[in-house]
Amino acid sequence: MPFVPKENREAMKNGEAPKTVGDQCYLEYLPMMEAWKKTRRWTTVHNEVKRVFGLSDEVTAKFLAVLVFVIKEAMPYEHEKEKENGPI
Repeated sequence: MPFVPKENREAMKNGEAPKTVGDQCYLEYLPMMEAWKKTRRWTTVHNEVKRVFGLSDEVTAKFLAVLVFVIKEAMPYEHEKEKENGPI
């Protein structure tokens, strides 16, 4: 997760290499949030996914469509089924 201790953030700002996968996530998260704060739009999400994964516009759009489908449709269904049948 990008929510790493402040001392880790400061160390990386001072040139130290990330020590954990969380630190690496933090470094990846920073430019995404900078772009998002500058321009909160779907195009920003699209462009950041495209940048991070090196995808074409077409593949990026497909990938994001799947993510939205999973979040908005599939996961609510899974939550219903968990309530109905109990957790794993």
